[in-house]
Amino acid sequence: MTLGSRYVGRWVRWALREDWGYAYCKGARDGNLILSYVDIPDIAEHEVVVSRLEVVESRIPNGTRIWVRGDPYGWHAGVIKSAASGQRYHVTLVGQGRGLTLYQDQFKIRWPRPVEDPAIAVAHGLCEVPTFYEARSALLSELVQQRRVCRGLSAAIAAPIDLFQHQVDTAARVLADPVMRYLFADEVGLGKTIEAGIVIRQVLMENPQTSVLVLCPDTLCGQWKTELSDRIGLNIFTRNSQLTVAPHSSVGQIAVDYGEGLAYFDLVIVDEAHNLLRYVLEGSELEKQIRQVDGFIALSATPMRGELEIFRRLLALVDPVAFAGVDARSFRGRIDERERSAGDVQILSTRRASLRQKSAVLETVESDFAEDENVQRMAAACRRTDDPHDQVWANLADYVREIYRISRRMIRHRRSSELTEAYSVAGRVPTYIECDDPARAVVDEFLESYRIRLDDGDPAYALTVLHGLAGPMALRDHLRLRLGEGDRALFEMTIARLEMAGLDARLKAVAEVARERVGAGYRVVVASSFPSVLGQFEKILQGYLDDGMIYLHYDSMTPGDRDAAVARFLSLDDGAVLLADHSMEEGRNLQEAEVLVNLDLPLDVNRLDQRIGRLDRYAVRPEPAEVVVLTESQSPWVSAQVELLRDGIGVFDGSVSTVQRLLATVLSDIVDHLVEGGVDALRIDVASLRDELEIERDSIDLLEELESVESAAVFHDEAFDELIGYEENMDGLRGAVARLTTGAGSIALHPNESSWGIVEFGNAREIGLSFDDVASLERLLRPKAFDRAVTLENRGVSPFRIGDPLVDWLQDYLLADERGRASAVVRPTAGLSSPALWLHSEFLVEFDSDQAVLSEGPARARMARRGEAHLQPMRLETWTDADGPAPQDLVTTILDLPFDSKRDEILRGRTWAPVLAEIPSWSRLCAESADAAWEQVRSSAQLTASVSAALERASADSDRRIAILEARSVRLNGPERESARIELELERKAAEALSRGIASPSIRLVACGACVVWPEDWFE
Repeated sequence: MTLGSRYVGRWVRWALREDWGYAYCKGARDGNLILSYVDIPDIAEHEVVVSRLEVVESRIPNGTRIWVRGDPYGWHAGVIKSAASGQRYHVTLVGQGRGLTLYQDQFKIRWPRPVEDPAIAVAHGLCEVPTFYEARSALLSELVQQRRVCRGLSAAIAAPIDLFQHQVDTAARVLADPVMRYLFADEVGLGKTIEAGIVIRQVLMENPQTSVLVLCPDTLCGQWKTELSDRIGLNIFTRNSQLTVAPHSSVGQIAVDYGEGLAYFDLVIVDEAHNLLRYVLEGSELEKQIRQVDGFIALSATPMRGELEIFRRLLALVDPVAFAGVDARSFRGRIDERERSAGDVQILSTRRASLRQKSAVLETVESDFAEDENVQRMAAACRRTDDPHDQVWANLADYVREIYRISRRMIRHRRSSELTEAYSVAGRVPTYIECDDPARAVVDEFLESYRIRLDDGDPAYALTVLHGLAGPMALRDHLRLRLGEGDRALFEMTIARLEMAGLDARLKAVAEVARERVGAGYRVVVASSFPSVLGQFEKILQGYLDDGMIYLHYDSMTPGDRDAAVARFLSLDDGAVLLADHSMEEGRNLQEAEVLVNLDLPLDVNRLDQRIGRLDRYAVRPEPAEVVVLTESQSPWVSAQVELLRDGIGVFDGSVSTVQRLLATVLSDIVDHLVEGGVDALRIDVASLRDELEIERDSIDLLEELESVESAAVFHDEAFDELIGYEENMDGLRGAVARLTTGAGSIALHPNESSWGIVEFGNAREIGLSFDDVASLERLLRPKAFDRAVTLENRGVSPFRIGDPLVDWLQDYLLADERGRASAVVRPTAGLSSPALWLHSEFLVEFDSDQAVLSEGPARARMARRGEAHLQPMRLETWTDADGPAPQDLVTTILDLPFDSKRDEILRGRTWAPVLAEIPSWSRLCAESADAAWEQVRSSAQLTASVSAALERASADSDRRIAILEARSVRLNGPERESARIELELERKAAEALSRGIASPSIRLVACGACVVWPEDWFE
C-alpha cells in the first residue's frame, strides 16, 4: 500500500501555495494524491496532483461551502450543515426551502481562494442572488473611499486618535522614505508620541512579524504601553514579544539578550532621546548597533539652541553617514552659519520687505554661498526684477532653506505654524495666593546669617537657599541632615526656632486651595521637589479630603503603581488630588488635570517649565491650566524669586522651552552670586532680562523657522480636508454596515449600536464559515464605533476603518467570497422583441505594487503606500454586451434598477432552460461582454485622467526630492555629501518604481452580474 493510497476516498485538508482547503481524494498516482474540488476560474471538476497535506479528515467540517451541479446548467451554492450516515451529508442550498441529504460525490467543495475572474463564474453558472451583491457593494465602496482619503496611511484612521495634519503628515513622510531614520523634534506638547505611534502601528499591521523596541524613561514605560494600547489601538501587540517597551537604562542588557544586538529589531523608537545618551557612550558598541538598525526614530523636544552637544549626538545616531564623523567644533560652526542665513532667508521670503531691503541681503547671500552656482543664478534673477513680490525672491529663499538644512532627517513643528494651528494646546494662566507663614522670618534670617559665614562660591549654599524658599519644613529637614557639619549650633538653634514658630502654615494654605478646587470638581496636581515635605502634606491633606480623593506619584513607588495612580486620578469626574514629586516632571501626560499647585518652586526655571508642561499640552478642554503660586509679600527671598519667574522670565504665562540655554546661564549666574549677594542675586533687572530673552527668542525663532516643517509633503491641505470631510459624515458607513449585516444576503454578525455610539457584535457562527475561520473572526469582534469622537471617549473602542483587523478581514472576505461577486437575473422588459444579455462589471483600480518591486531600496509595502498617496484606489462600473457599452438610457431605466424578487427571476435551476434555448452561446457571450468591459475601463477617460494626474503628482514629488538630494550631494561637504548621494540613488530607484506602478495600475474585476432583459410577454 503506497503512502498516497490510504487517503483515497477520504477528505483531506491540503495546501496550494499558502491557501488551505478541503478536497475529496479520488485516487493516487506515484505516491501523490489526485484531489477533486471546484476552483474558479477552472469551474469544471478539477483534479490536481499534490503532495502537501496538513490534516486528514474522515468527515467534512460543518459550515464548509459547497457547489451542487444544477439541472440543466450551472451550480447551486450550499453549505454543509452536518454529517449523515454513510458517506452522506445534510446540505442547505441557497434559495431552497428545505435541506437535502447528498452523497459526497454529488457535490464539490468550493476552494477558498479569492475569485480572480467573477465573469468566468457567471459564464459557468456559479451565480448567487443579486441581493448578496447589494448587501456587500456599499461597504466595499466605503472601504475604497477610506483607502482614498487615508492615502495608504490606514494606521492613522484606524487608531482611536484625533486627526491632526502635522501628525498624520509626519508619519506619512517617514513611512514613505527609503531610509526610515528620523529625529522628531516638535515643540513640547505637539504629539510626538502619537506620530511615532502611527508609524509603529503601520509597520506592525503590514507585517505582524516586525519587531519594535520602544525605549523611554523608566517613569514613562507604563504611559507608553497605555498610549500604544488604548490610543494607538495596539493592545494585541503590547501583549506579545513583537512590541517591547523598556527603560533607557535597559538598553545594554537588551543588546546582550539578543544575538544580533539591537539590530534584531526592525524599528527602534527612543522617547526623550537626549536622556538615552548617558547609557550610549560615544564610540561604544551600543552606538554602533543603533546606527545599524533599519528603522530608528528619536523623539526629543530639545531646542536647537539648547545643548549643542546633545543635538549633535542625536543627529549622529539618526543620520550616521552625515554626522558620525562631525566633531563639536565643526558642528557649532554649521549651526552658526545657518543662523547667519536665517535672517537673510526671512527677508527674502517675506512680502513685507521692500525691494531695497531684499536687495541689501543679496550680497551677503551671494558671499555666503559663493561656490553654489544655483544661488548665484537665482540671485542674478532677483537683481533683474523691480518687483519685491516676484516669485524669484521666494525661490532663492526656499532653495537656501532646503538645500542647506542642518539635517533632512529632523522633523520639527512649531506651535505657531500653519500646520499646527488646529492643534489645541491647553495653555496656562497663573493664580497668586498670599501665604502668611509665621516661620518665614526665621527662614530668611537664617539664610542671611548662614551666608556671611561662607566663602564666596560655596555650592552648598544654593541647595540651602532652595530648601529655604520651599518653606520651613523643607529647611528643617535639610538642616537635620547636615547636623554633622561645622555649623551644628546654628543649625540646631534654627531647627528649634522653626519648630516653635510652626512648620505647616504653608502646607495648610495649599490644602485649603486643594479642597476648594476639588470641591469645584477639578483634578488638582500638587507638586514639590521634596519627598519629605510631600509626605507631611499628605497627612495634612487627609484632614481636608477623603482618602479616595488623594493619589500619589512618588519616585519611591514602582512604575506600575505610579501609572495606576495616574489612571485612577484622571478617570475621576468629581475632583481629586495627585501628589507628585520630580518623577512626574518629564514626559508624563497630565493635560486632563485642570490645576497645578506648586508647593514649592525650583530654582531651575527649565525644571519648573517642564512641571507646568505636564498640564500645558494638547487638551480638548476650553480653559487653560491654572498654575497656583504661593506668594509671601513680607519675605524678600520669596518675593524676589516670584518676581524673577513672573516678571523677568514669564514662565507662568507661557512656555520658555526654546530659551533653555539662556535660562541655564541665568541659573548659573544666580548660583555663583548667592553667597556674595544673598537675596540680591535673585533681584535681576527684570526688564533687561525680558529684553535679553526676547532677543534670544527672535534669534532662535529665525533658526527654527528655517529648520521647521512649514508645509505638508503628503497630507497637504486638500488631502487633509478630504480626510476630515469623510470623517465628518458617517451616515454612509453606518448604512453600509447595516445593509451588510441585516436583510437578504447579509452576513449575520448582529451589530448593535448603543445610544452612545458603541457598536457591539454578536457571533460569527451563522455566516457559513468553517470552525477555524469562525474562531479567527470572533477574536476580532471587539467594540467599534463609526464616529471617531466615540472612540476617544471610550477605552478599548476603535473606529470602524480600514486598517482595523476586523475591517481588513471583512474587506478580504468580501473580495475573496464569490457571494455577491457573481450573480445573474432575468428581468422582464416591455417593448423587447427578443432576449439580450447584458453584463454589469465592477472594477477596482489601484497602484500596482508588483510593478514597483525593487531589488534594492524600499520594501513593497512602503512603495505601495507612497503610490497610493498619488493614485488613490477607485471603483469603475460598466454595462456591456458582446458589442460594447450599453446605451445610457437603458442603464438608467432598466439595468441599474435594484433586484426585485416580485419582478425579477433568479437565473438558476430550471430557469436556465428557456434562457439557454434563446441564448445558446451563453458562455461565449459572457466572455465577449467581459472583454468589452475591460476595453471600456482601460480606455476610460476617468482612468486616463486619474493616471495622468497621479503621474504628474508623483513626478513633481520625486523631482523635488531628487533635486534637493542632487544639490545637497554636490553642495555639501564631507560625510553629508555622501549621505545625500546614497539617498539620491535610493530615491531615483524609488521614483522609477513609483512611475511604473502608477502608469500600469492594477485593475481587478471584483464583481460581475448578468442581467438578461426578456420580452415581458415571453416572461409571463
